[in-house]
Amino acid sequence: NDSLRIYTGTFAPPSLTNNGRLFLEGNTVLTTALTTGPGSLLRVRGTNTTSAANVTITNGFTNTDTLQLTTEGAGYSVQLNVPNGTLVNASTGTIASLAGAGGARTLAAQLDNQGTVSLPYDLTLAQASAVHLNSGTITTTGTADFALVQSGTTPSFTNTGTITLAAGRTMSVSAGLLDLSAGLVQGSTAFLTTTGSPTVRFSTATVQPRIGFAAGTVLPDPFVIPATDSLRIYSGTFAPPSLTNNGLLVLEGA
Repeated sequence: NDSLRIYTGTFAPPSLTNNGRLFLEGNTVLTTALTTGPGSLLRVRGTNTTSAANVTITNGFTNTDTLQLTTEGAGYSVQLNVPNGTLVNASTGTIASLAGAGGARTLAAQLDNQGTVSLPYDLTLAQASAVHLNSGTITTTGTADFALVQSGTTPSFTNTGTITLAAGRTMSVSAGLLDLSAGLVQGSTAFLTTTGSPTVRFSTATVQPRIGFAAGTVLPDPFVIPATDSLRIYSGTFAPPSLTNNGLLVLEGA
């Protein structure tokens, strides 16, 4: 269970297999093909020695065990960039945003989550023109929020897994397509919000949190609240082509 710590510069062997612990700090760039083995740890961290972390792994890879974003010593920002290809979080993998000593956490990658994304601390998922997929679990706990920042050409986030939001916490999305027509977003006292003009697909069977949509949000599908279900809108504009209420519709705020 050995380790390698890279604090700056470009690391470019013909290949890199991590079966131990790999610590990436500062402005490190990893250009080689990365393979992660069982029991491996990849930690992207800010420290008092290297300050903020803005780490780039040039090509997509598969995380089979543990990937963490965190800080030590002070509240530095931590960002992991994967500009090409897809970051696949395998069914055995865990991606975690950890509080450490504070600071912002950003995952700038196209994410295909088949495993676990654990968010005891805020995380922003932001990659231009990305096609994000979640068939695993994404869970916020404590005071953590999950922000999906979409930009570029036809960006999208499609959920067929389970997203669990902590009480009073928020999942927000800007632009692109947010497809929640399958899977489940749970957390009846949490919030699902939009900014800008994203397109959102969902139903009361797939989304439990309170809804607060920006005026530019596009809801392309007629919306039906079944007799045994409910929809709670706490703010903003809700404008599907039609709205049929056979159950409970709760309207709040401004």
